[in-house]
Amino acid sequence: MQVVSAAGAVEHEQIVEQVKRLFTNLSTDPITAADLVEREPAVFTGSEVRKVQLKIVCYYRLKSMVL
Repeated sequence: MQVVSAAGAVEHEQIVEQVKRLFTNLSTDPITAADLVEREPAVFTGSEVRKVQLKIVCYYRLKSMVL
């Protein structure tokens, strides 16, 4: 990744020249985001997932028998 940052008393043209040298591999195609969406629109499929886990507690009443 390349980052260009400038602060203070810098010459604008020097920064522009550095950027031109560093970022030569960027596309010069003037396509916009709207053009991309027009070519291949996004398709949203809505969904909802709910996981319900019911706990069923069984109580057994045991009678003790005395013989």
